[in-house]
Amino acid sequence: PGSLAQVAQVIAENDGNIDNVKMSRKSPESTEVTIDLEVWDLKHLNAIISQLKAKSVVSRVHRANG
Repeated sequence: PGSLAQVAQVIAENDGNIDNVKMSRKSPESTEVTIDLEVWDLKHLNAIISQLKAKSVVSRVHRANG
C-alpha cells in the first residue's frame, strides 16, 4: 500500500509531469506500472529515474522510448 503514492511523490518533487499511467498486476506481490512522463530533457529524466531506483518499493526502472 502506498507504492504508487511514493512514485508519484518522487516525480512531483522533481517537477516531472505524469501524462498517463498503466498498471498491470503480475502477481500478488508485484504490479507493473508504466508511467508516461513529461520532462524538460534527458538530464531531468535521468534524475527522476535515479531517485525512483532508490525507493524500496521500486524493483526496476527503465526508459521505454527514446
